[in-house]
Amino acid sequence: MDDVTLAHPLVDAVGPGFVVHETDAAVVECSSERTGLLLEARRAGVVAVLLTPGSSRLTVAMSAMLRRTASSWVVREGDRYRAAGSDVVADDVATAMLAPQTVTRSATIGPGAVPWVEALVSVHHPASEAATLGRTAELLLAGLAGLADVGDVGPEA
Repeated sequence: MDDVTLAHPLVDAVGPGFVVHETDAAVVECSSERTGLLLEARRAGVVAVLLTPGSSRLTVAMSAMLRRTASSWVVREGDRYRAAGSDVVADDVATAMLAPQTVTRSATIGPGAVPWVEALVSVHHPASEAATLGRTAELLLAGLAGLADVGDVGPEA
């Protein structure tokens, strides 16, 4: 397939069957502009490649959008490239994005990266005077931190 031209302001480079959007954002969110790029690329039959440094993180929504649009996340390692979730380092984006991935999402994607935890929680309860907003988050964080008595967590603790 020849290089593709996709008229979108976030396209930074094109290659045979793919377009590249590069960002150095620490946290890459699923903005309307990025969503538009991923959907337009999908409709055009090309792969959208998100290119970031190894220290970047994706929001849950961005990660899901990449999966849903069959897009690829590639990290830059110096002057080489690696698909997020792969150990294969390549000389170009095209080779990196085709490398087999060992995991769909990795908590540490680059050398020296700090491990992290991400949780998406929804709590549904009827509005009432007795409702304490934020209590669920306090209990969840206390549980993740390994506190023995989560009853001690709160504004007065």
